[in-house]
Order: sequence, then C-alpha cells, then structure tokens
Amino acid sequence: MKASSNGVALIHHFEGCHLESYVIPGESWATIGWGHAIPLVQHPRTITLAQADAFFAEDLAKRETRLAQLVHVTLNQNQIDAALSFFLQCNPEGFRGFDVLASSQRRQVLASSCTAAPLGSRWTRRSHGRFGASS
Repeated sequence: MKASSNGVALIHHFEGCHLESYVIPGESWATIGWGHAIPLVQHPRTITLAQADAFFAEDLAKRETRLAQLVHVTLNQNQIDAALSFFLQCNPEGFRGFDVLASSQRRQVLASSCTAAPLGSRWTRRSHGRFGASS
C-alpha cells in the first residue's frame, strides 16, 4: 500500500516543513522536517530540504509497510492516504506497539469492509506514545 502523490501533497500541506528541530511539550523526542522524530539528544538541529525529503521518504516507507501488515482488505487510494497520514503522526516508539486497528474495529476491517469501521473515528492518545480506540 503506497501513498499517492495527492496523499503526499496533503501530508506536506498539513505537516509543514521545519528545517530546525522543535520539541512538542511533554514528549520525549523532537520533530524536524516533514514531521520526522529525532531523539532529544539531537535537538537542536538544522537540516536541508533535501534531508527533510529523505527523512519523509524513509518514514513513509516504514508506515506503508506497516499498513500493509495491518490491513487485509482492499482500501481505495483515499483510505490508504488517510491511514498513512494518521500513521505519520505517531511517535516511532509508540508505532512499534501501534494498536489503531487492534480493537473491534480492526476485526471489522479485517473481516468485512472499511465502511463498517471508519478509520480515525474515535482515537485517543494513550500512555507511552501509543494511540488506540477510546472506550
């Protein structure tokens, strides 16, 4: 499952590119480029646009691979782009244990169609950088 050029443009539009790193209050990492997470020990840091694009390509490829592992039904391109946009907002450490589709909604997605389980309808932030369905 690959992002389309429209999906990449949308992510870039909403994420924005920051060539100087910044820290989100309360988080254990800094952000640079098109939303790339770096350890706090590397902050402050400045990169070029080419480096930001390379980080983005690497981050997107990881999320595309993970999405393909999680979803076993056909998604249209807009659904793929939306899921990847959401996945790119996740702390890389939390993404390892990502459970966005581990709820009853995941079972619905895996068993039938995405129309029964719209992505992103009830997501809340959990501890340790993980996201999941709210109760």
